[in-house]
Amino acid sequence: MGPGPPSNVEEIDLSDYSAVRRRAGRRPRPVRPVRRAPGAYDTPLGITNPPIDELLDRVSSKYALVIYAAKRARQINDYYNQLGEGILEYVGPLVEPGLQEKPLSIALREIHGDLLEHTEGE
Repeated sequence: MGPGPPSNVEEIDLSDYSAVRRRAGRRPRPVRPVRRAPGAYDTPLGITNPPIDELLDRVSSKYALVIYAAKRARQINDYYNQLGEGILEYVGPLVEPGLQEKPLSIALREIHGDLLEHTEGE
């Protein structure tokens, strides 16, 4: 064996590798939030529209609202599932659904519009 590396081994320059290791060990810079002009944001939809206070005026308690909306959302979901089978056991949405609007949001808008008749305890 001679003073250098064997002939079948390549020499690798590690000077660049150590610089990469030092950079990788640093903490990443924090991402700054995007600043927007006041009032320049999308209006939140879903549970905030219709307002929860107005929905609570139509039922006896928040628990009744949850059960009422969940039952109606389940009916709307079943309606969409049965549509392809040709069975129309459930009533579809009573309001015009938005693009990719969830059944619960549709149900809440129906409750807000007094389009449903609800009997407590059912």
